[in-house]
Amino acid sequence: MPISRRTVLRTAAAGTSAVAAGTLLWTTAPTADAAEGAGGAAGDRLDLLDFGDADSEAAHGLAAADTAVADGRAGDRARVAKPLDPPDIKGGELRFTMKVDPVRQNYLTVKFWGGDTSPYKTIAYINGEQIGYRRSGDYEALNIGTVRPLPGRFFYATVMLPLEHTHGRDQAEITLRTYDSAFSAKVTADSRGYYRAYTHTGAYLAVGDEPRPDYTPPTDTVADLGEGEKQALVDGYVAGQVKLFDSHSAKIDASADGRLSIVRYEDELLFYSGALATATWCPAKSAAEKKAALLRIFKCVDNHTKDYYGNTKLLARGGHQGDWGGYYGALGQALYIVENLIDDNDVYGRDAFETFLDEEFTTGTKEGETSLKDVDFDGGRLTRRAAWGRVLKANFDYARSRLSYIYNQVMYCYEGAWEAHEGLRVIGSKFYEGRARSHRIAGELLGFEPFLGEEVLVGPDGQDLDLFHSLFYHDTTARWTEDYIRYVIKGLATSKLDKNGKVVRRLPLGRHYTTMTESGHTRENGYVANYGEATNYLPQWFHRTWGHQGDEELNDRILEAALRNLHARSYARHTDLDNDLKRIMRMEMVIDERNANYPGFPGYVLRQSEGKIMLYVSLARHIEDHAERYAGSDWAATRKHAREAVGFAQQQLADHQYFNTFSSVAGQNKYDLQLGETYAYLKDQKPTGIVHPHTDFACYSAAELSALAVRKSDYERFAWVDVDCMFVSLRDGDTHLFGQLNERQRGFARNGRLHVRRADHDQLVQLNTDAVFQYRDYWARMDNVDVDFMEDQQTGDSTAPQALAGEIAPITYQPGVGTVHRENFEADHAYSGYPDLLTARYGRYFFVFNTTRPVYGNERTFTVDLPAEHTGSTVTDLVTGRELPVVGGAVRIGPKSGLVLKLSSDEAAAAPPAHVDFVHTLPGDGAIAVTWQTTAGATHYEVRRATRAGGPYTLLAPKATGRYHLDRTARRGVTYYYTVTGVNGQGSGLPSHAVRAELPAPATPALLRSGWRDDALGGAHPGSTAVRGATVRVLGAHGDGLGEGDDYDVLKRDIEDALHYASRPAAGSWTLTARLETARGSLTGLMLRDKLTANTRYLFFGADRDGNLVLRNRTRDSRHDWQDDKRSPIVDKLDGQTLAATPYLRLVRDFATHRVQAQTSPDGETWLTVGTLFTPLPYAAHAGLAATGDATFARVALETLSAQALLVSVERDASTVTVRWNKPDDAIAFTLARSTDGEKWENVVENTRGYAHKEEGFRHGKRYYKVTATLVGGGTRTTAEPAVAVAESLAQLLARARKTPAADWTKKSYAAFTAELDRIEKAAKEAGADQDALIDDAYAAYELLVSVDTLLRKFEVTQGMVQASTIEWPGKGTKESNGWKAFDGDPATYTDTLAAESWIDIDAGDKGPITVDRIRVHPRTDAADKILRANGTVFRGSDDGGQTWTDLHTLSGISAAQWYEVKLPERASYRLIRVLDGHNGRCNLAEIEFWYLLPDAE
Repeated sequence: MPISRRTVLRTAAAGTSAVAAGTLLWTTAPTADAAEGAGGAAGDRLDLLDFGDADSEAAHGLAAADTAVADGRAGDRARVAKPLDPPDIKGGELRFTMKVDPVRQNYLTVKFWGGDTSPYKTIAYINGEQIGYRRSGDYEALNIGTVRPLPGRFFYATVMLPLEHTHGRDQAEITLRTYDSAFSAKVTADSRGYYRAYTHTGAYLAVGDEPRPDYTPPTDTVADLGEGEKQALVDGYVAGQVKLFDSHSAKIDASADGRLSIVRYEDELLFYSGALATATWCPAKSAAEKKAALLRIFKCVDNHTKDYYGNTKLLARGGHQGDWGGYYGALGQALYIVENLIDDNDVYGRDAFETFLDEEFTTGTKEGETSLKDVDFDGGRLTRRAAWGRVLKANFDYARSRLSYIYNQVMYCYEGAWEAHEGLRVIGSKFYEGRARSHRIAGELLGFEPFLGEEVLVGPDGQDLDLFHSLFYHDTTARWTEDYIRYVIKGLATSKLDKNGKVVRRLPLGRHYTTMTESGHTRENGYVANYGEATNYLPQWFHRTWGHQGDEELNDRILEAALRNLHARSYARHTDLDNDLKRIMRMEMVIDERNANYPGFPGYVLRQSEGKIMLYVSLARHIEDHAERYAGSDWAATRKHAREAVGFAQQQLADHQYFNTFSSVAGQNKYDLQLGETYAYLKDQKPTGIVHPHTDFACYSAAELSALAVRKSDYERFAWVDVDCMFVSLRDGDTHLFGQLNERQRGFARNGRLHVRRADHDQLVQLNTDAVFQYRDYWARMDNVDVDFMEDQQTGDSTAPQALAGEIAPITYQPGVGTVHRENFEADHAYSGYPDLLTARYGRYFFVFNTTRPVYGNERTFTVDLPAEHTGSTVTDLVTGRELPVVGGAVRIGPKSGLVLKLSSDEAAAAPPAHVDFVHTLPGDGAIAVTWQTTAGATHYEVRRATRAGGPYTLLAPKATGRYHLDRTARRGVTYYYTVTGVNGQGSGLPSHAVRAELPAPATPALLRSGWRDDALGGAHPGSTAVRGATVRVLGAHGDGLGEGDDYDVLKRDIEDALHYASRPAAGSWTLTARLETARGSLTGLMLRDKLTANTRYLFFGADRDGNLVLRNRTRDSRHDWQDDKRSPIVDKLDGQTLAATPYLRLVRDFATHRVQAQTSPDGETWLTVGTLFTPLPYAAHAGLAATGDATFARVALETLSAQALLVSVERDASTVTVRWNKPDDAIAFTLARSTDGEKWENVVENTRGYAHKEEGFRHGKRYYKVTATLVGGGTRTTAEPAVAVAESLAQLLARARKTPAADWTKKSYAAFTAELDRIEKAAKEAGADQDALIDDAYAAYELLVSVDTLLRKFEVTQGMVQASTIEWPGKGTKESNGWKAFDGDPATYTDTLAAESWIDIDAGDKGPITVDRIRVHPRTDAADKILRANGTVFRGSDDGGQTWTDLHTLSGISAAQWYEVKLPERASYRLIRVLDGHNGRCNLAEIEFWYLLPDAE
């Protein structure tokens, strides 16, 4: 029986349970699907698990605790995850085994019902490790929490299985877990239904043989309004604008300091000036009325300027998002908008304006840290021109020096520079730098000129300024360096000029990157949907710049860009249903770079909530009104795009999706000043016959299509590509496909994403890609599980490791772009995963992109082999509609172009291997080691070498089966180029990028054939190295050691090490051991490096100058850290660990987990792990010995561990032993055994999925531990050697106890403690002393200690003591009640002020002073971003009623909804304490407590 929309709504609404029982009967669709071909379920499917089918579940070993079978849809069954008892952040889980291919890329697909509603996320795991990221990354959650995304149909979610976890294996354990969407709240309801799971080796999954509903798309729309009602809404909108204009006039006139708001999105001054200058409805009609309005605008500028002189920090902090672009750019914008009225002698006149500007201007302010005296720069008389000029100049400098790198943020930030600069022109300021300068800024911020990044400023004396700004701190959390406060926002900075007199730019993305692509999309690293809507400001920019003399060319370019962008966006929209199952269009957001969403926000060519479609129609009206100006072939495309704007608006009206959401239109009344005229124009237009390209005509009646004059045949088959974004939009009958083929670039990671819509199901696909490219650097994935570009925040139940950790993603390189140096996460940019050639396949569709071009310095034409199954002498390119010749099974593709080829079959036979993406070389002792990354499809590899990049190449290794080859034939003084090619039974893949390598002479020539080489790195003075047996000596070396810096800060990222390094290449997992006999420099120890260069990744474990052990690594992790901790380099001082106590050191590298353990031993026999650092490096790296002075390393041993070795280690902290073991890729569960003699064993933990075990009370003797792993598919593996824990001796225990800080304990208890230690120490010296008993006594002595926290008392703050600076947002309550919410004992309430700078005062009066030793705070808890508002809050004290203040503490590092405690360095005691929020956090603290310590009696 056909399904109706109302039926779907009724059954889906039966409950939030994913497969709630219903009465709807389903019929099964035919097994053959014309859109998919008759192949059905054949092809490359490996395995299928049918949830709810007992036989299928048993065959796959399903473990499904806390789940249940439920009746599903279309006659199918499903499983749902139930809440746990008691409820937790996750529900029940499904764990099962699936077949995988041991060589090829594998995929996992799960089938869901599109009518289910569940906020919960589905996270997939392979062999116990999390696949990808919880919130954002190229590997997304399998289900991101969908709410009826596809009523009446199934959808299939597909993720790539990490290659290293299937390579060489034919089975994998898969786990599906259901989590709360924020990984913090409880799962209290059933999950959505899990219908089926599949593994397959191609991205395309044929489901033609599956039970599916007989879905009939309905044609219902929301109810329409009558034409009279529509016109009334439009007329009311215009009338409201008139009323608003008049109310603004009255607001300014009401007082001497009257002014309009310039806060972003309030934009009162923008509205008022725009209405005055351009609106036909503006009530200021006569010259006198216009002059009066002009004077009001001048008054606003005057008063805002006075505010600035009194508090210069307002420039950076004024209002919402004031840090973006500067607060006062709006003043320049207003002056620009009304410039023509100023120049109109009938209204005001330029001469009068000049006189007005030269009037003396008084602000009544004094010079201060954040204020200015009312004098000119030279101390002379201040005029209005000078005062306005200073605030505009300061805003210009601020905005141009503080930029981001993605479209909407570039626009919001850099437009402040354009606005201020144009204001400088209008007032005739000497700081104006010319029209070309303004046009360039506008072009960059709007996206059609290459974006060159921040402009570099210097101080008034030419000194360099520290203007670093993290892109992660914005608005309420924004931060500024002292140089911003001291110089920039006071207008004292100037441009740094190069030798040609041009402004120096940061060039974060080179010289060719535009934030709008040539095809018209906005981009970040790729296509953006939600934040791509920032281009909706372009029509306003067009109308704003129209009619301004000198801006004609700029105005033309804005018009072209606005409509080109509209055209591009139309290819990223598709027909869908709204929440009431009515016809609507949606934005394509499955493939959105920043805000993935399924099914996507309602949106025609614009997001519907923007309410701005008529602004684009106004552009079409403008072109028609000025037909002569826009005639000719140069404007043909723009005219076409303008007609599309009309057509898209007509379709939106036909769907009744404009006036039904007119509140969103009304919300734009400050920006759309032409709605009345535009709507009248649109009503008069005949049907254009133009609709959105992905319109589903089955959702329209014949009458509706006729009314729109649509020819369906015009839209039946096409493909549209954006090469800059690697974006694909394809329609082929009932197949609609959207793709971004290099989504979320953080290096090239071989994957993209597709959203494929068919008549009766969707597939959301992570797509494996193949590519050819150059690279000079790489990004190694870190081990985070939440988000790939910053520190994890949603970390609940996150013990499972990241399956992708350590994966190497080479950073693609374009010679004409060069190396990208961007702020913060350095691999996160649009060129990092942008190969020269990219190919990918989905069923019958084969995608080919050639991104090369002259400006990139890599222009070339590629010949690309088609899949072997394609037959015929031609192949159809859906982009051009042409038949392309197939010659020798291949097609050719020219530069800067994309092809979407429709193959003759969707059957994917085995293919040659993929391109080897990453090859790395390491010079050694008379040889060069070559290592590479596993490649999908390769059974073995061929290694070749040449002396020129272009060849010819000699085959060195015809059948390498691992990831490592040692070229012993390399010679010194010769430059080599190496390639690696994957091979299988179907042939060879594309050869890798040719990697340049040399074999330089070692610092000590005599080392030849010793197995070692040595190098003086950086500025180190070369010494000499001598190797005799297992002893290595370094003599005469001098260096400064490891460089200092911070990989997060681009200006501190050049970190140069200076040391002597004796090393050898080491592949896979291994141990490096040495006894340090002499160490005479600032650094002596064991080291792991990826390159023999000064500025690179490393891990060091050894002694500092004082003999203290240090563990340090540099991973070049430049992701954001919310605690402000440095992520790279990381230094661990290893408190209490000394070389004298443990001269034996060992590094244990486990390649499977990319963790390196640092171990110590006093005797070289028993080893204790003192630290572990995640250090992802290529498969082979340099292992060796580092020194900055004379050093002797004895008993040196580098020993290889077996692949997937199971390793166990112990850590001891006093009497607590922690046993840890690694997680080989194929291990899924572990059993830990313990022994006291190494012979008799007992199991301590069995079949755990954890990786550590802690035991307390270990005081005597030794304990031995070994681990046995259960492997996927059966079998076990046991650690080769046990780990041994040795209890601390009495001497060690007493030495540690003597270091116990006295300040942490009461004086009396600490005295008793030390007295007991004295007794034990004396007793130990007696003959026959029982050492074990004394050890027990020493441990018992700790029980004598009493914490000083027992002396803490809370100062009781009463309601009468507290007052906030304002009433509660948005304008309720009292100041007293607002302030009290931070002290009322309820963390659910919080103070919330109205001002960007605000405070809470606590005045103890006669109950004071308030004595404080510790402060406890709890941030606002209702939203993650609001929690961060607490950071930057300052606690101050005053004893003179607030005349002077002493800062006590500034909050930082707050990131969770929990209590935080601060220990003040010294006691504070004040009658008045102020909690100051100067960062627009609105004093959002839920609770504050002040604690003091009672006197501590002796």
